[in-house]
Amino acid sequence: MTIGWVALQVRSKAEGRVAFSLRSKGYECFLPLLKTQPSDSSTQHCGSPLFPGYVFCYVNTVGQRQTSGLIVTTPGVLRFVSFGHGPALIDESEIAAIKQAVESDCRIGPHPHLTTGERVDVVGGPLRGVSGLLVRFRNGNRVVLSLNLLRRSMFVEVELADLIPAKAVLSIPRTSAA
Repeated sequence: MTIGWVALQVRSKAEGRVAFSLRSKGYECFLPLLKTQPSDSSTQHCGSPLFPGYVFCYVNTVGQRQTSGLIVTTPGVLRFVSFGHGPALIDESEIAAIKQAVESDCRIGPHPHLTTGERVDVVGGPLRGVSGLLVRFRNGNRVVLSLNLLRRSMFVEVELADLIPAKAVLSIPRTSAA
């Protein structure tokens, strides 16, 4: 097993128990939690996981069978997130960026993963209900959306927070009446 950060898929609502168990086995774990404000607003308490169903674990031993066995036999662990023949390594800079965001005073929360070229639906703001193609990201927190209108395209900037991946639309083939 290669040394580095890996993601573990875990049972629903077992993230905290898994992270605790892995730490007690000597592994470094990272479970990013959302911050919630209590009603008295005096302090912040940690709430639910930022990535439900996942715990990050740093693997620093080379014994593949022993290490992976100790990890996957931990109650609540379902499997390593993997590509190909082994666990997928997560770049250290991505983990550092998530840690920095979680530890900051910034408001954070989960958001659907969007990529350029993907069909998206606008779920907020003045263009709510419009669908289009995500053309590119601009200024870090805005996107440019291409909308087809009369076989022409127009660009409009919308907030990234107002976009979600487009809902899959099932097309039913039309049959001609006999």
